[in-house]
Amino acid sequence: MLSARQVAQQLQVSPNTVKKWWRDGRLRGVQFSARKLRFLERDIEEFLRLSELPPTENDANYRWEEIAWRHSHRNLLHSLQGQWLVVEGSRLMAHDPDPVVAVQTARRQGVAVPYVFLVNVAEEKSESLGL
Repeated sequence: MLSARQVAQQLQVSPNTVKKWWRDGRLRGVQFSARKLRFLERDIEEFLRLSELPPTENDANYRWEEIAWRHSHRNLLHSLQGQWLVVEGSRLMAHDPDPVVAVQTARRQGVAVPYVFLVNVAEEKSESLGL
């Protein structure tokens, strides 16, 4: 069983986001106590599979496609270590060592609210070993 922190590392979101998804019913988990929330790996895999479906209007704010993209493009992420990436839906819009440049590039391509993250492969590898 995985902790909220481990799931957050795997999905590359904050532990608070994992807990919110659990409270919203988007992610299955078991609460053992007020502070212990655990998730089965198969439930995380199902969450990722379902997140690859086109988002509904209510889901658009949760960045389902972007999270699925990050999960399914780990090999590409290894080649972009230390870069800031902007992903829109299932498309990589920009990348650069400077986050400002990456965002400006994406905005020139019409991205209004960019989904931006730093590629840290060392973190990626540690996630894979623990799961």
